[in-house]
Amino acid sequence: MSSSTTLGERIKILRGTVPQRQFAQALGIPQTTLANYETNKSELSISMIRLLTRRYGVNTDWLVFGEGPQWADSCEESEDGNFYRLTPEEYAQKKAATKTSSSSKTLGDSKKMNELLVKLQTELDLERKERREVAAENRQLNKDKMILVQENADLKVRLAKLEMSMAAAPSCQEKSASVVSDEEKLAEQK
Repeated sequence: MSSSTTLGERIKILRGTVPQRQFAQALGIPQTTLANYETNKSELSISMIRLLTRRYGVNTDWLVFGEGPQWADSCEESEDGNFYRLTPEEYAQKKAATKTSSSSKTLGDSKKMNELLVKLQTELDLERKERREVAAENRQLNKDKMILVQENADLKVRLAKLEMSMAAAPSCQEKSASVVSDEEKLAEQK
């Protein structure tokens, strides 16, 4: 399978012709959550990746990265290099035959899977932390904006009051004309 497919597309491939509602029920999740996974609107949790790989025998590298064969140990490589899925009976026989001889290999595979899951969880935690930091920064910026909007409104009110008081007060020319007129009246009276 090509790595050009998205995780959501690979989940659809895994689901096959099973109705979305039925597949979601089998996973113990709401159908809307499965739809969000398939449309890449939501990210798979580590526990969901584990569930899919264990329950359906899907290869973790294929599911997460789109690399390698689709099926994990429940598939066999044919002579032409293609992979085919074992029937449940073939898979059970293979698992029983290799259970004792492959315990060290299984531990190695399990260790690789756990390392991958830890790495993915670390990356997910980092992304979540960054998202929380950006959200906090956005909240602070919004508070700052509201303060500036309030200050702007206060300044507009003060400007309007100042303009009103300037309009009500006589101008400098009117005051000097009034003073000259008063002085003339006093001079006439003398």
